[in-house]
Amino acid sequence: MRVVAGGGEKDLTELARKVFKLGGRREADDVARAVEALRRANPRLRPDAAVPAGEPVVVPEVEGLAPAADRAGPADDPADDLTGQLKTALGGVAKSLDAGLDEEAKAEEEADRQLARVEKELVAADPESRERVAKVREAGEARRAGLADRRRADREALAQLGKDLDELARAFGRG
Repeated sequence: MRVVAGGGEKDLTELARKVFKLGGRREADDVARAVEALRRANPRLRPDAAVPAGEPVVVPEVEGLAPAADRAGPADDPADDLTGQLKTALGGVAKSLDAGLDEEAKAEEEADRQLARVEKELVAADPESRERVAKVREAGEARRAGLADRRRADREALAQLGKDLDELARAFGRG
């Protein structure tokens, strides 16, 4: 008997296809037997309901069915799976934050280019606007500097979260 973490499968049939090698002439019967075994071993899971991601699922041995190679073995500990999922999520958060900051930096650069294109016309039309244009340019520079500070702070915070996750995993004997 093994324990795996649910991966958000739409139902027990999808989970059965992931945890058992199924196929061949008797596939329909094998799927039905696998689903029934999963249901008996996990009475809290309904056959037609989604399997929550991270949900510990007992995978019983079913005569005539072999475990799927990619989900087999003693490493199928839900806590290990969750640790991996959290590390992956931290990587995704880092990429999303970087992408957002990159977009903000591009918008600031575009605003600066547009200001440079119209600056001469503005000053020619109203000499007093030179001071306002300079203030707008300074504000843009300050925002760009702030983006660099935010990026540094985001990376430091995510690095600390990664260290905290590793420490937690070690405390539970998983790291």
